Amino acid sequence: MGNKAPSPFKEIDHLTEKHMQTILTYWILMDRKHRAVAPNIQFCPGTKWESDLVSISHSDYAFEYEIKIDRWDFIKDAKKPKIKRYHWADNFLPFRKFYYDVPEGMVSVEEVPDFAGLIYVGQHGNSIKPLNAVVKVVKQAPTRKVSKVSQKQISQLNRSLAWKLHNGWLADLEKEVANG
Repeated sequence: MGNKAPSPFKEIDHLTEKHMQTILTYWILMDRKHRAVAPNIQFCPGTKWESDLVSISHSDYAFEYEIKIDRWDFIKDAKKPKIKRYHWADNFLPFRKFYYDVPEGMVSVEEVPDFAGLIYVGQHGNSIKPLNAVVKVVKQAPTRKVSKVSQKQISQLNRSLAWKLHNGWLADLEKEVANG
C-alpha cells in the first residue's frame, strides 16, 4: 500500500456518496454518453448485491461504479478476495467494467486491485455542481467478456428508477405538508 496522494482540492473531504453519485451520473450521461444510470440498485436478481451506481452503455453493456469516500472503507473492500468481490471466473455479475470512484488523491493507482479501474472525483472550490466537477479516469478497468444486458434487465432498471423518483417526490410532499 502506498501513501495517500495529495489532493489539489482544499475541500474535497466533504463530498458525500450522494454528491459523488450526482457528479458521476452527470459525467456518465453527458461525457460517456451512456443511455441509463441508476444509483443504489440491486441489478443482479436473486442476490443481495447492491451497486452504488450502475450504467448501461448504448451498446447495452452494464458498468458498475463502487463509490468510496472513506480511505479505510476502500482498503477493506479492495483486500477482499477477488472471487468474493467480483466473481470474474463464473460470469456471475453482468458488468463489463468495474470502477472504484474516490475523491481525488484518496488512493493511488497502485492500491487498486487488478480487476478494477479507478476514477477520481473532485470539484473546484466548495461547489458540488456537476458542471464544476472534475472527473478523471486514472486507471482503465479491464474489459470483462460478458453478455449484453437484456431488455428485461433494462426494464427492471427503469422501474427501479421510477420508484426512486416517486419515493423522493413523496418524501418532499410529506415534508411540505408537515411544514404547512
